[in-house]
Amino acid sequence: MSIEPHSDPRFYFRERLVAATARHTTTLPPDVEAHLVSLLARGAPEDSTHPTLVHQLHAAAGAAGPHARRAAFEATGDRALYVVGFQGPHLARKGISPRYYASVGGRAYRQASGYGGAGRVTLRRLGEGFARWARLLDTVREETALRTPQDIVRLYDRYRRTGSSVLAERLREVGVYPQKPAPGTLH
Repeated sequence: MSIEPHSDPRFYFRERLVAATARHTTTLPPDVEAHLVSLLARGAPEDSTHPTLVHQLHAAAGAAGPHARRAAFEATGDRALYVVGFQGPHLARKGISPRYYASVGGRAYRQASGYGGAGRVTLRRLGEGFARWARLLDTVREETALRTPQDIVRLYDRYRRTGSSVLAERLREVGVYPQKPAPGTLH
């Protein structure tokens, strides 16, 4: 991958997101694409007032007024999506289920969409397709991360567990040609 200067991070992340979408042979509605690009360009959403996602979800439900609740639910969904998409393997190593984050994040987006207004369709789509969008963000993360030997070993381990053709292709791109093990072998 070559390094190209970009004055606007949204352009850079849009390119990466479009490439990830093509790699997964999926479609990305323009409104969802715009939201994901914005999320990527903003970086990790931080909410230091809520140490856990469930606390943030609870606070969103108790926010004063429908506009505040919608914004808080959307922020919870954004945090969950970013964490699952960019820190999913890290969560799993810490014993935290990425599926749990996906469940809470999808619910938060669906709750936000229930308040109506502009963007409600986007929020509903984000909630309903949460796992798919998280996979796209994971692909963007993989393709933008610096490759250390440890990164490649972790990628290979994920390939061995899942047998994913997408992961096999990523390994081939870095010069590793994975083989499916014969039944009953350890490696």
